[in-house]
Amino acid sequence: MRKLAVIGAGQLGSRHLQALMKLTFPCEIWVMDPSAASLDTARERASVIAQGADHKLYFTQQLTELPRALDYVIVATAADVRWKVLQQLLGASSVRYLLLEKVLFQDLAHYDAAQQLFASCGTSVWVNCTRRAYPIYDRVRDFFAGRPLWQMNVSGGEWGLGCNGVHFLDLYAFLGGETVNAFSTDALDPQVIASKRSGFHEFTGTLTGTSPSGRFEATSRGDSGEPIIIELRAEGRSCVLDEATGTAFFGDHAEKRWTTEDFTNPFLSDVGAQIAEGLLSRGECQLPTYAESAACHVPFVRALASFAARYIGQPANICPIT
Repeated sequence: MRKLAVIGAGQLGSRHLQALMKLTFPCEIWVMDPSAASLDTARERASVIAQGADHKLYFTQQLTELPRALDYVIVATAADVRWKVLQQLLGASSVRYLLLEKVLFQDLAHYDAAQQLFASCGTSVWVNCTRRAYPIYDRVRDFFAGRPLWQMNVSGGEWGLGCNGVHFLDLYAFLGGETVNAFSTDALDPQVIASKRSGFHEFTGTLTGTSPSGRFEATSRGDSGEPIIIELRAEGRSCVLDEATGTAFFGDHAEKRWTTEDFTNPFLSDVGAQIAEGLLSRGECQLPTYAESAACHVPFVRALASFAARYIGQPANICPIT
């Protein structure tokens, strides 16, 4: 029987647990969180899912109680404790496949250190940037047919640029085949605001970046509830997506034609089951590897950390986001 674990049973972690409950082969599933309240939430959410097989569930507040050999572990903690959790986990247990939530780490030094740790343990690692697993974005990538992106704009009202920006940087890499490797914070609002999650911070305004062939722009407007709109341009083609309404517009400029498609993005509990199935059955999934995601993370975290240091006295190598 395969042994799985979810570390961090909060909002995201409990959804990951629901995903594992849908697996169609029996597993031992361990859920670890130091908070008894979070474990109660996880139990409740697990109870409403029709199990895909006869799974055995274990709940614990101690990392040391996890099995010494694990097939698949999801680390859904906050970014500020993730490095410590990984050190403890991989120091005590062998892990075949590992899935990390983003933002990966706050401290820039931890990105290389983690890569070395994973290599020394022989653990294969992916990062949960799930838009790669949404059917609509396969459709968008096919539409651009390998053309490098000229421009990607993401805009909306207070959508958590610091917390969620990496999702769109990963989408840029997925669709256009290039990583945004340089950023400007000049158009960010001259402030760092408290996040909805205690102890963390957020950013408003516009963050711009460049890749070898294109430009990335992300705007989060303070005091606005507008939905996120994603705009993409490449040679001869454009695409606009509104995820809130599930509407995509495709422009073929050579044909002078726009078409509209409706779509529905899957829930994390559904995508997570698909990801776990792929890893445990074939050793592969649609998500970015740790190395691919770190390449998106590091310049982004570095730019925001340097910006935040001007306003909140945080060291310039640490970004207080999660």
